[in-house]
Amino acid sequence: MLIPAIIGIAALAAGVTEAVVVVTPLEVIKIRLQAQKLGNSGETLVKGRTLALFHAFQREGFGSLYSGMGLTALRQGTNQAGMGTCISLVKIGEYY
Repeated sequence: MLIPAIIGIAALAAGVTEAVVVVTPLEVIKIRLQAQKLGNSGETLVKGRTLALFHAFQREGFGSLYSGMGLTALRQGTNQAGMGTCISLVKIGEYY
């Protein structure tokens, strides 16, 4: 039964990588777009994901896209590790 443990560790690494490369920057941009309002008129400051990305680079730098990365990596890593382990256990059970 070593295979599910190895798959779980590999899935954990994949989840952390996914969080660092894709999920954290996209969530930061998504939250910024949702939270932005300009005064009481409800007018948006930046429209679209690409413009929000460039706006974040110009105003706050590259590191701003990775705020909150630790918790996102923990969430994604444990999610993928659990899924990978469970799926491997189910697939092993199919062969016995």
